[in-house]
Amino acid sequence: MANLEDRASSGTTQGVRQMLELVQEYDRSTHIIFPGVPEQLRYDGLNILHWGQYIELILEGMDLSDHLFVSKNPTDPGYKVWKREDALIRAWLLRSMAGEEYKNFLLLKTAKDIWDHAQKGSSKGRDWRIYRLVTRAANLTQGERNVTSYVNELQSIWREIDHYRPVRNPNSEEWAYVLKDRLYKFLMGLNGEYEAVRSQILNREKVPDLEEAIRLIREEEERFSVASEPLAGDSGTGLMSKTVPQKTQPTQTSQKNQKFQPKDGLFCKYCKRRNHNIDQCWKLYGKPARTGQANNVISQEEIKDDFEETSSIDRKTSQAAPGSELSILKEEVERLKTMLGSTSMARSGTQPKDWIC
Repeated sequence: MANLEDRASSGTTQGVRQMLELVQEYDRSTHIIFPGVPEQLRYDGLNILHWGQYIELILEGMDLSDHLFVSKNPTDPGYKVWKREDALIRAWLLRSMAGEEYKNFLLLKTAKDIWDHAQKGSSKGRDWRIYRLVTRAANLTQGERNVTSYVNELQSIWREIDHYRPVRNPNSEEWAYVLKDRLYKFLMGLNGEYEAVRSQILNREKVPDLEEAIRLIREEEERFSVASEPLAGDSGTGLMSKTVPQKTQPTQTSQKNQKFQPKDGLFCKYCKRRNHNIDQCWKLYGKPARTGQANNVISQEEIKDDFEETSSIDRKTSQAAPGSELSILKEEVERLKTMLGSTSMARSGTQPKDWIC
């Protein structure tokens, strides 16, 4: 290629110059590679702002953005190269459109025609787009996202509104009211955990601007994040180790008291035994007669069980202070022992003077 350029510049024949031009045209027109267009940026008739910015950005990087604003005549120098480039750009613009939008641009002759038609169509629905953007901003809340994502989406909507409704004087009082409304909108859409810092911002003598409020909320989010992080030893490799709850072993006293705990909802407060209440307590009222046995005659095994139970209660109350609840219980136990002894005598055929069955 360098030899051909040297020969052309030194006054070689016309044929060599034509060959050089053909090589240059072929080299430039066949080495244009356009990137794909992200799905969310494909032209759908409404997102002219984002689609247009992406298209301009790519073509400027390839030094081809003049095709969007200038058309050439067949008599202009370099028309063949320009025509090939423009055809590739037209095809890329059509591929960048969503659904069947391309059908509205398919018969247009140049990339400039496609660009102008898209811009003209967007200007007709300007108020509708502004309405949609304002509604979207009003309904937007933080939700599951973090503060940064919430702010980025809000600011993207506001920038698009400013594109369709540009500010003539940023220092005007009207613009100050717009910024104040955006501050209120930002605070209103935050989650409930920011209520404290939100109140602090609004209760200040001089309410901060939007950027300062965003900074304060982000600091509060960072504080929440640090407070919720686990300790260094929680993973088992740090200086501190996670506390594992140990199973408590029952003491001897608790084991002894387990048989005095209620079962099935019935527990006697008098004899401290389960499966009956105080109204049915045999120790307090005596045992009822059994079917197939003589009245007031109790088996020796039952008498043995009663003595074992009362002995246990007696050991528990032996150390009780006089006049206490356990001391009174001890007296009742002594009386019960006397009653049980009399019952034993009744089985052997004798009756004490103070006990009549």
